[in-house]
Amino acid sequence: MKGSVTAAQEIPLFLNHEASNLFGILTEPQGAPNGIGVVWLPTRSTFYRNAFPVRLMRRLSARGFTCLRIDWRGRGESTGQTWEGRAHIEKVATTDAPDVAMAANWLVEEGLNGVIVVGHCSGARAALVATPEIERLAGLAAISVPMADRSMQLAHGTPLFEYLKRGLSASSSRGLLDAEIRKVYWRHIRLKASVSVRMLRRPSDAPFGQPKGLNPEVVAQLEALARRQVPVVLIYGSDDRYYHEVSAARSSLYLDEPAKALVELPVPLSGHVHNYRSLRVQEDLLEAVTAWVVDIPGRIDSVRP
Repeated sequence: MKGSVTAAQEIPLFLNHEASNLFGILTEPQGAPNGIGVVWLPTRSTFYRNAFPVRLMRRLSARGFTCLRIDWRGRGESTGQTWEGRAHIEKVATTDAPDVAMAANWLVEEGLNGVIVVGHCSGARAALVATPEIERLAGLAAISVPMADRSMQLAHGTPLFEYLKRGLSASSSRGLLDAEIRKVYWRHIRLKASVSVRMLRRPSDAPFGQPKGLNPEVVAQLEALARRQVPVVLIYGSDDRYYHEVSAARSSLYLDEPAKALVELPVPLSGHVHNYRSLRVQEDLLEAVTAWVVDIPGRIDSVRP
C-alpha cells in the first residue's frame, strides 16, 4: 500500500439537496491526487463485516483517489424521506438513483476530472439507473448486482427451508441476538413464505416463475454505458445465486463486440461474495475492486462527459 490513510484524512460532510441533506464521509487522497473520485454505494440490507467500505475507501485513497461513501436518503445521518417496509429492487434503485447522481456530480463540481462508482447489490442497481445523470463517469464496478427480472429471481431464489436451516446454525443463532439482524432474517422468511404460497396457488399452466433472462432495463443501461465508452465490471462470487442467473442468461447481455470489451464478467471470486461471509472473501474482494479501479485511469484517454 502506498502511504497510510486513517481517520485523519476523513471529513464528515453534508451534501445539500432540495429534499434532503445527504451525509457522507470524504476520504482525501494520500500523496499526489490523481484527479479521479470514487463513490461507494452500499446495499440497504447487508451488515458489512470488518468495516469493509471504510477499508476499501482508505485503500483507494492511499493510491491517489478522492473517495466518498454515503448514507442513503432517510438512513443513517442523512435527512429526508425514504420508502418504508419491503420494496422490490427496481423501486429501491429508482428511489436511490438521485442520491447517486448528487454524490458523483458533487465530486466533479469540486474539481475532479472523473468519477468511478462502486456499488453493492441494490447500490449497483441504483448506480445503473443514475448513470445518465452522472457527469464525467469514468467507470462502474457492480458487486453481486441482481440483473434478472422478478420472475427469474423468484424461480432461482434461496428455498424457504434453506433460510430455516441457516437459522438453526450456531452462528445464525448468535446473530439473532442482534435486533437489526433479526428483523432482516424474518423479513426474508416472510417474503419467501408469501412467494411459496403464490406459486402453489397459480394455475398449473401459468408461466409464473419461469426464467426470462436478464431485466431488459438493466441490459439497456449496460449497453448505454458501452456506447459512452465507460468501463464496467460485474463482480460475483462462485456461490452467489446472482452470478448463476447472469451467467445462464449471458447471451442476452450484449448486442455487439464493443460492449463485450467494456462490460466485463470475470471469473467469479471463490465463495459467497454477496454477504461478505468470510474474511477470505472480503480480502479477495478488496484486491479485485482495488486492482480494477486503479487500472481505470490508464485505460481511458480522457474521461467521457
